[in-house]
Amino acid sequence: MIDCDLGLERPVRTAGDARTQVGVALSLLELAAVVLAKLPPPETAFSQGDRELFRYLQAAEAARSWLVGHEVGDGVDRPAVGSALGDGTRTYVWDEDETERHFAAAIREWSEWQ
Repeated sequence: MIDCDLGLERPVRTAGDARTQVGVALSLLELAAVVLAKLPPPETAFSQGDRELFRYLQAAEAARSWLVGHEVGDGVDRPAVGSALGDGTRTYVWDEDETERHFAAAIREWSEWQ
């Protein structure tokens, strides 16, 4: 979509570097979800016969669904499993045991493909 260099690219040398960059990205996803959640559903364009409004509201609904999920109750406060914000934030806050378990499983899977 937008191809520009914002000068934000920094090498990731430590877990702290990655934590900071991922935290910023997750914050932006959360902000986007909040903005999109305030828009009405695409069906509100029907009564106006406004195809362009429908298109933009449909884009907002698709993006919000990807960010937090599409089931009743899915939202910024309760993002669904499988959504970008849900999976990203859950992984971001793994404890030591979860990290070890997922790391070991990923290494096993990776080793099978080598």
